[in-house]
Amino acid sequence: VDAMLERFDTDVLAFSPRVLVTMGGVNNFREGGTAAHIIKVLAQIRERCRVNRIVPVFVTAAPINPDLMAGAYGMETPTPGWRKQQLLLNDWIMRQLYAVDVTSEITDEDGWLRADRTTDGLHPDMEGKKYIGETIGQYLVRNFSQFIDAGKK
Repeated sequence: VDAMLERFDTDVLAFSPRVLVTMGGVNNFREGGTAAHIIKVLAQIRERCRVNRIVPVFVTAAPINPDLMAGAYGMETPTPGWRKQQLLLNDWIMRQLYAVDVTSEITDEDGWLRADRTTDGLHPDMEGKKYIGETIGQYLVRNFSQFIDAGKK
């Protein structure tokens, strides 16, 4: 998430958006980062949006599947406690004015990324990404149709 904040001017302001959809933090908590740090950075992005009259929309951070990461793909296993950090982060996200929950459909009964929705245990597969994209798209249409309609004129 630190890189997202660093790129804000070039990747966001340069395009003058009315709405910014932000989904991040998975790699941070997977590597031992804390929800507190991720939240601090996301709050800075939220503030940068406010100052620049951009509506921030936050998207929950997807879970991971450590067994698939380590087993089939030989990825480094996530640090212990990743799940708690993910839950803390997502709790903060869902308390924001504009927030989209995309995790419930792709989370299994253990709180991990569903094996049938990932290719490597870290990234959602095509169906998982389709679900995430459609869910965000529906949210934007429901909440920001005035911007969408204005762009069609």
